[in-house]
Amino acid sequence: MKVILYRINSIILKVLKSALIILFASLILLMVVNVFLRYVLSKPLFWVTEICSYVLLYLIMGGATLALYYGNHISINIDLSKLGAIAKRIIDIISTIAAYILIIAFIIYGSILVCENISSYTGTVPISMGLVYLAVPVNAVIMLLLYSEKVIKRK
Repeated sequence: MKVILYRINSIILKVLKSALIILFASLILLMVVNVFLRYVLSKPLFWVTEICSYVLLYLIMGGATLALYYGNHISINIDLSKLGAIAKRIIDIISTIAAYILIIAFIIYGSILVCENISSYTGTVPISMGLVYLAVPVNAVIMLLLYSEKVIKRK
């Protein structure tokens, strides 16, 4: 089971990193083109700002997923050197459970958000808001898989 999870996560990481590179390059390209069109030709594209904000949402969620996997997310560091092994283990278990609860909440409430907004459309571009909000539960599922790998490796 462990080996399967590691292989799946390896593929997920490659796809996620590639997707984030493509999204970031697209975001920069769209913004540069729109700035050129706005200030040089005085003909900006009205939909670029909206698309850029949606791309940014996917970048933020994907980046948060990678940060969780690599341990670069925001954390509180507490000096546990004076605690015994049992106390350290209890704190580790509590923090792991809290992380799982947060990730599962992202999955559940993100899915509800997608379902509630699947028939709503954005202001200027005919994209379902459900697809925009899909960034939350999809990345949360990926977080769950990647975090589970880290938990297994710790043990």
